[in-house]
Amino acid sequence: MHANNVLHDLIDLFEFRHGPCRVLLNLGGSEPVSFGNHFESPAQESLTIDLINRAGAAVGSLLVEWPDGNALTEGRRDAVERLARLVRDHLDIKILEELQTSLHDKNAQIALLSEVARQTSNGVPQKTLGGG
Repeated sequence: MHANNVLHDLIDLFEFRHGPCRVLLNLGGSEPVSFGNHFESPAQESLTIDLINRAGAAVGSLLVEWPDGNALTEGRRDAVERLARLVRDHLDIKILEELQTSLHDKNAQIALLSEVARQTSNGVPQKTLGGG
């Protein structure tokens, strides 16, 4: 499943439980990605949570804005913090998957180079079974 599909689903569920909102995901200097409602009026309430990865490094922030003027309730604050943890965990998993894929690709390249090196001695390809 594509990363954004998972995030859309998380935010749809969040909106269902905590009212229409706009969620801006800002990851390290890139343009923020907007999810949720795209209401035209200025936000009446907002809450920003820093996204800290498992290594303790800041990887971005999550901003949630609501068009209503309801007080930022403890329930909403807790919900935003849970959403931030889910997004962070999801991003950590995506980064790990990309790293594992990258390592797998590197291992495949190393195996291929090792095989070429094994078949080549002093720059002269060795005869292989079935080869000419």
